[in-house]
Amino acid sequence: MNAVRVYQHLSIALLVALCFLIFFIAFNSGKTTALMFGDDSSEFSVNGECSDTRFRGPGMGNISAGIGVEMSIENDASDCSSLFDQGLIFLASESANLALRAIEFGDDEGGWPEDGECDDPRFDGEAVASSADDVRQDATDCRTLLYQGSVNFVGEDNIPPADEFDDDPVLADIDFGDDLSDWANDGECDDPRFGGGGSATTLLDEDALHDAADCSALYAAGEIFYVGDTWDNAGIIERGVLEFEDDVDDETGKYLDSYFFEGSANQRTVFELRSVDFDTYLIVIAPNGEEFENDDYEGDLNRSRLSLDLTLSGAYEVLVTSFGSGETGAYTLEINTEDELEGEVTLDEIGRLEAGDEVQASGEFIDSFEIVALPGQLLTISLKSEDFDTYLIVKSPSGEFFSDDDSLGFGSNSLLEIEAAEFGTFDIQVTSYFEEETGEYALQVVSSIMDIPNFE
Repeated sequence: MNAVRVYQHLSIALLVALCFLIFFIAFNSGKTTALMFGDDSSEFSVNGECSDTRFRGPGMGNISAGIGVEMSIENDASDCSSLFDQGLIFLASESANLALRAIEFGDDEGGWPEDGECDDPRFDGEAVASSADDVRQDATDCRTLLYQGSVNFVGEDNIPPADEFDDDPVLADIDFGDDLSDWANDGECDDPRFGGGGSATTLLDEDALHDAADCSALYAAGEIFYVGDTWDNAGIIERGVLEFEDDVDDETGKYLDSYFFEGSANQRTVFELRSVDFDTYLIVIAPNGEEFENDDYEGDLNRSRLSLDLTLSGAYEVLVTSFGSGETGAYTLEINTEDELEGEVTLDEIGRLEAGDEVQASGEFIDSFEIVALPGQLLTISLKSEDFDTYLIVKSPSGEFFSDDDSLGFGSNSLLEIEAAEFGTFDIQVTSYFEEETGEYALQVVSSIMDIPNFE
């Protein structure tokens, strides 16, 4: 009996010891992986800006030449933790920190020190006003703006050899873009230029450069890696700013930025303009002078889009402007091309709007059609007419409505591209923009399977 009791006591002691060991391991593991902000011992603490040099982003404060860059960590906790929670700063990777510390910023003895612009010609970016005489003589401005992500270091003479870095590119060299994706700020990276465990399961071309906060934070944490601009149908991406120095339309007072694109006949080309700063307006001028315009794609004030089936080869001018006069701000212009659309033509109708058709309450004639789609199918629905101003309406199986007037760009034609999210019947209505319009039309539906890249 005594032996049994001794065995029982020994078993209980071992069980208690095991529980303690598990708790100890879990406790210390949590301590080592938690992000430590430290205290507020910095002379720059509690001023609304982060001065902890482990971080990057627009919430970073003045990183002056007098601050020991390698020493200024975990000493501005209140500012940095608050800005981190707001998404205004992110934790940089070790390779990014190594690269930045290797830069010889110099002093502030140049002609334009501490004016909010970087005058050192070894840097580029929106906040650069370089002068050949100010090499290594605008340290405070250039260091601060580099931490804030407003400039990039392009000089090579002071960068250590590449084998001293990780395989991934330096954080400051990656253009993360903006947060205009529908899936921004959800804790996953939806930009198809990245891969890894932190990437979303479904990656769409249209989200490239539009999930900056998620992707920059996950990249800094080592949860994703940079794949590069290798996603399907990668095209031209221009990031610019409408500003006071730009050309101005004398009649409207709108600022204009102009780009040229070399197009080929029989290409489908999608021009897309996005901005969080102003109400976008997009204009494309064909080689023969014909103009195509779009203001608010699908009712979004910050997005303009034109999908054109090019009929001419040559230089197309793309004008970036705003809906209202005097509007300024940053924008992203994307131009993607593909050859003749591949897919199955599931509906190809030549019809006519005429008296005797079904009539809307507002007086427009309607012809109705139905198609069945599977989840994951891309439906490209085009409506063209030389007789009337077309208007296209589509109702999904769940009751969601899509509509378009002139997005196809050619005079009065319409186009909708819909990714089917469910199995069922889509109702298509062919009608006119104005009441009682009649005439012949061509309706075509092309169904194709979405080719969605996934780099996990």
